[in-house]
Amino acid sequence: MITLHIYLSTKPGQGGALEDLYHRAYVPAITKQIGFRSTTLLRAYDSETQYEIDITFENEAQRQAWAEGADHAETWPRIVALCTEVSAQGFATLA
Repeated sequence: MITLHIYLSTKPGQGGALEDLYHRAYVPAITKQIGFRSTTLLRAYDSETQYEIDITFENEAQRQAWAEGADHAETWPRIVALCTEVSAQGFATLA
């Protein structure tokens, strides 16, 4: 399995909008993808603007298919529009 950690800094006052969009649009879109295993939205304890989305797929090819698909093209730009900074780091699940 693989996990992608996506780090997001929201624009001031946009945290609630990010949380709503994640639950209302992103989760329904990603959960129907082949190879999807899980997603989690995290917010840093000491911040109203620092978030992380973790997604897990069976393999990188399936995650890439999600990233290149229509559902991602519909939802991801809406999330990015709420942010000042977005970065990501992929990991192979070892244990």
